[in-house]
Amino acid sequence: MNIDLGVEIVVIVVYLLFLLVIGWLYSKASHDVSDYFRGGGKAVWWMVGLSAFMSGISAFTFTGNAGAAYEAGWAVAAIYMGNAAAFIVNALFIGPWLRQLRMITFPEALRARFGRVTQQFYAWLSVIQSMCFAAMPLFALGIFCSAVFKLNLYGVIAVLGVVVVSYSVMGGRWAVMAADFLQGVLMMVVTTLLAVLCLYKVGGIGGFFQAVRDAGLADDFQMLQEPGVFPLNRYTIGWATATFFVQLLNQNSLTAAPRYFSVKDGREARKAALLSAVLMIIGIFTWFIPPMVAHVMYAAEVAKVNLPNPPDASFAVASMELLPKGMLGMVVVAMFAATMSSLDYGLNGAAAMFTQDIYPGVCKLLGVKPVTGRKLLTVGRLFSLLCGLGFTLLALVFAFKRGAGIFQLMLDLAVSLGMPLTFPLILCLFIRKVPPWSAIVTAAAMFGVTILGTYSKKLFGHTWLFQEQMLITSAVGLAVFGGSRLFWRTTSQAYREQTKRFFTLMHTPVDFEKEVGQGTDHEQLLLNGSVLIAASGFCALLLLVPNTFIDRMWVLLVALTIFAIGLLMRLAGARRRKAALAAPAVTPHEPHMLPRRENGQIAETENA
Repeated sequence: MNIDLGVEIVVIVVYLLFLLVIGWLYSKASHDVSDYFRGGGKAVWWMVGLSAFMSGISAFTFTGNAGAAYEAGWAVAAIYMGNAAAFIVNALFIGPWLRQLRMITFPEALRARFGRVTQQFYAWLSVIQSMCFAAMPLFALGIFCSAVFKLNLYGVIAVLGVVVVSYSVMGGRWAVMAADFLQGVLMMVVTTLLAVLCLYKVGGIGGFFQAVRDAGLADDFQMLQEPGVFPLNRYTIGWATATFFVQLLNQNSLTAAPRYFSVKDGREARKAALLSAVLMIIGIFTWFIPPMVAHVMYAAEVAKVNLPNPPDASFAVASMELLPKGMLGMVVVAMFAATMSSLDYGLNGAAAMFTQDIYPGVCKLLGVKPVTGRKLLTVGRLFSLLCGLGFTLLALVFAFKRGAGIFQLMLDLAVSLGMPLTFPLILCLFIRKVPPWSAIVTAAAMFGVTILGTYSKKLFGHTWLFQEQMLITSAVGLAVFGGSRLFWRTTSQAYREQTKRFFTLMHTPVDFEKEVGQGTDHEQLLLNGSVLIAASGFCALLLLVPNTFIDRMWVLLVALTIFAIGLLMRLAGARRRKAALAAPAVTPHEPHMLPRRENGQIAETENA
């Protein structure tokens, strides 16, 4: 195996330092909570698109899902095909709609849609869910790196937690998007190289399919399987349909709105979503060819890995066998990137909900006047710090209490909350005439179904399969939310006017110059281009690591690819800067139809 542990660790350390530098570079970019939690609505499409793409994956892509590809081939692609389809729907209409809400958090949008009670219900539960979803992949990544790369479990959790908290607190949403951009470029370049090396190893695309047939894996690697081939009827058409449906919902509800709150306008939101869709489609091939090749070429090496499910290490084994020395650290970086992008996105979102949705409500209960302006920004930074420390400590608790079942308990809680909370938030974008309590009642009914599913063996004599539970839960949610339309006649005229204003706002295009002002496109291009050029320079230093001539050429190709992207961005930024200096200054103003903000909150009729 091509492993030089000292070199690989240096690569990892330098990468983490890069992220801290990004946080420092963007530390002065936020002047209020809008800047800090949504980039002031000034982010360009490529920055938001890569950030959205990265927030949609985690290290599980290269561990658990890679293990599924090792065993069942292309079947796992249903997950990422669902993501790609969801981003295409985002591009068609959902993305522009969400940006045009002109909010900072999605519970804030729910307040404008349903009222204060629904806002508070979702804000508190979503913060809990965000903490769970942040801590679990961090713990899982620590376990994986401990077993496969011999890194210290607690050290991985603590270091990654501290790094994410540091750059997120320093730079806010700007730093999160910039870090996701850098991580996305590095991850796609390195994983694409690994896929190419895997195909080269087996003699190209034709050789790959021939090797699969020679290994007797053609039936196992079918896109869809017959019932009974895999446990719990996984990878059947029912499983694939349910998986596709869940991913489609997750990426198209109000919970996904914050990723588009940052972009400049609806047109840029479309482009961001299309970029995410294209990258997701590319990822289907680059991420899952390595584990399938590992099954064909390195099954014995995979079986030796000390994990409960050794195939989870198949992507890592392919990396260790085929990548040049020094590049394994880049694969570890890719796994870190996939997890850290989920962490920083969740951290920024949870802190935003604390600041915008929970903090003012608590102040009102206590009879205290909430702070505003720069003081509210300081409160936001404090909540970011507390949320980050919270999920890091929770991940460490998982690590210390591995035998106590707490990890599975939190996993079950997060999964059981996910679908019930998300489903009403896509229906509410299409079904207008529902009462203010419809989302909460629908979520509660669906949560009740997930509880029944947990005890389905005792209650109904057999365990509900994943696809069965998704079908039943969705049917109940649709029936309850749709049925609540019968109560529209009982709502007040004030609430009906509020509903009308919400949909008017959602369908009103953003006039960036009038509402936001001068763009910073050139600054984003120049700064992120410089970061990529610096990263390419470090990659070029790996040419000094002892490798064969061919391996050095692969390293050079990676460095040149990253350098070329950075250089093109710098050149485009220079042109944009020249044009911006020649353009007249723009003074923003809010159109009359925008909702009035009070202490960072959207004013609405008190009806719920």
